[in-house]
Amino acid sequence: MGPSYYSDEQKKALLLLARKELEEKLLGKKYNQKAFSDPAFLAPRGCFVTLYKAGELRGCIGQLESDEPLGRLVPVLAVESALQDRRFAPVQGDELGQIVIEISVLTPPQAMGPGTIDQLLERLRPLVDGVILEAQGRRATFLPQVWEQLSSKKEFISSLCRKAALPADYWREGAMQLYTYQAHHFKEET
Repeated sequence: MGPSYYSDEQKKALLLLARKELEEKLLGKKYNQKAFSDPAFLAPRGCFVTLYKAGELRGCIGQLESDEPLGRLVPVLAVESALQDRRFAPVQGDELGQIVIEISVLTPPQAMGPGTIDQLLERLRPLVDGVILEAQGRRATFLPQVWEQLSSKKEFISSLCRKAALPADYWREGAMQLYTYQAHHFKEET
């Protein structure tokens, strides 16, 4: 079962799993049922959990690939997004009611190439492809949703270079490897 085939019930179950884990860690609530028998949750998948507060990013952590079943990975990443994203102070329990959870389940990354950097950029599909950039021992990624914030492919790849702590125009040299993946993302209704 590919990530594009999750039913509404499966999406709600994964979001609830993340929400309950956050409530357990931040509010001390106890829940017994953490295991799901749904085969979709037993399959290993790359995944990101993103937290928003008032429409603004509040935390995001994920794994591009994982050996962990999705049902185990989602709650771990939810807590890490809340407490370990170095860009933000840890989420506090009193904030939890204002937090909206988004889950992005990823397809396996595929190497782009061969081709010139212009040819590779031409093949990128805004709002469809997530991109991984590897260069000089560094690695950075943007989920497909990030395309909404950037106006062009060149701006997207320049921002990704900066995220990898490289100069914004590093991509022009072409001394990097690009990978693409797709994400099936869904979030709590507000």
